[in-house]
Amino acid sequence: MSDGTNGLASYKRYYLSSAAFADRRGDVLNIIFEKLDETGKWVKAHPEDAATLLAGIWGIDAATVKEANSHRSYKVGVVTAPGLSEQQRIADAFFAELLPVKVDAGNAKIWTPKLD
Repeated sequence: MSDGTNGLASYKRYYLSSAAFADRRGDVLNIIFEKLDETGKWVKAHPEDAATLLAGIWGIDAATVKEANSHRSYKVGVVTAPGLSEQQRIADAFFAELLPVKVDAGNAKIWTPKLD
């Protein structure tokens, strides 16, 4: 197990949609983006409440959740083309052993939220 500090990979989550959905329903993606951002800020501002809530969902004790959450930012950010370089390194590593075809992260269509 690794925390990414060895240069292997940083901890990031990506939320995916089809390009067609993003083109048609950017309004929905904006709402989801805003809610994820609000929720992340709430989790960091209310660590006890968040730990209690998530402990029930995840089935582990609140103290463990609180400790884990203290190491996570819960910051929501936009995907950037330069940021996909790490994803390309991961894809290349998987291609060597697991993926049947080479993936080009540069071909990913990037949706950008309409921020207020």
